[in-house]
Amino acid sequence: MNAVVLDKFGEPEDVLHPGTMPTPTIGPDQVLVKTIMAPIHNHHLWIARGLYGIRPPLPAVDGDEAVGTIAAVGANVKGLAVGQRVACARALGTWAQYFAAPADLVVPVPEGIDDETASQMLIMPMSALMLLDSLHLKAGDWLIHNAANGAVGKALAIMAKGRGIHTINLVRSPKALDEMVAAGITAGNISTAQTDWTQQAAKLMGGNHAAAAVDGIGGPLDVEMTSLLREGGELVSFGSQGGQAVVVSPADLIFRAITVRGFWANKEARSLPAADKARLVGEIVGLLQSGQLKMPVAGVYSFSHITQALEANAKAGRNGKVLLKP
Repeated sequence: MNAVVLDKFGEPEDVLHPGTMPTPTIGPDQVLVKTIMAPIHNHHLWIARGLYGIRPPLPAVDGDEAVGTIAAVGANVKGLAVGQRVACARALGTWAQYFAAPADLVVPVPEGIDDETASQMLIMPMSALMLLDSLHLKAGDWLIHNAANGAVGKALAIMAKGRGIHTINLVRSPKALDEMVAAGITAGNISTAQTDWTQQAAKLMGGNHAAAAVDGIGGPLDVEMTSLLREGGELVSFGSQGGQAVVVSPADLIFRAITVRGFWANKEARSLPAADKARLVGEIVGLLQSGQLKMPVAGVYSFSHITQALEANAKAGRNGKVLLKP
């Protein structure tokens, strides 16, 4: 079968290439899915570099999210049928014509949700919801987060608003502010390119301090974000787009009891009880069907054009996910 193949670890543009791999065989608790579309996420690039929490044996197929149709079901699988359209998250190998997945990792896609949306409806929105749940915030609290115009950031702002939580949504450029408004996020948007952004944030919070800060970038921005936290607040690192370390002032840790922790959605999702997963998926589907949560697409490329797809994915100011198809 055709696939995007990873033969060695390195920079994605150097090590990911079109190729062929054997069609997977499935076990009794798995399904075989024929891929329709699959997104490129930032963590897929870290997998290619060999720097992610999961390091597959080589040669491998990258990607761990997709929409497709079930081509075969294992003997023990119940409630899923050949021909059914499903979304799948966290099953490595989705950048191929076919991939095998444990049945509990696939979700039937409701009518009315198109393939472009379904291909990316699970990992990033579920990451945002699980992250939000882990913060234990209450209505009226303030949450500050950077990389707010990313897929997780937008979902986090929308979902927090639905729970009565106020957000300060930090983006890097003034152009990204328009992107936030276009996504329906009209309050709390600030560009960190403005030198007085911390003062703007403090003014928006009206004398309050944030209960939590979520960091997807790392670096000196962390120090400024934690300065806006209340005593006993926490900084949560869920990503590092530029590969920078988390930076926190010792004074904040010692004198203001600020705590710092990491959040890896992949690990959290794998230990999530089935009832909780169903609740999260139901919330996501509801937001998609109501139009509150939008999942824009920056471009669609065939596996054979993976080099061009990676170039498009790296383009500054990209709005939406780059998708791959067989």
